[in-house]
Amino acid sequence: MATRVDILGLIADRRARRPARTLLALDELFNRLAACGGPDEALRTEDRIWDAWMHHPHRAAAQAIDLATRDIAARRYDIAETRLSALLRSAPDFAEAWHKRAALYYLLGRDDEC
Repeated sequence: MATRVDILGLIADRRARRPARTLLALDELFNRLAACGGPDEALRTEDRIWDAWMHHPHRAAAQAIDLATRDIAARRYDIAETRLSALLRSAPDFAEAWHKRAALYYLLGRDDEC
């Protein structure tokens, strides 16, 4: 099981990436990850998978989750929670926003809200 610090690292490690936008592309990326020949290729593939999860077709939603991710990395948890809650009100179908907020609640010890 990942620790709170491990999860913070995963959330914070968001680099500029090109999105893989379709489920088919995501399936292909997971297949590629399973067949990777080395750590460099695996990291590049993992980055593309994160892109798929973080992608949203509306620029404002994509920007909001990026900002919330930076807030979490900087330990500005109250600001991140506000951003994520507002994002979920405007884009309730954005699964990664739900995941980020649940991970934030876990980091804060608010397990029953996860």
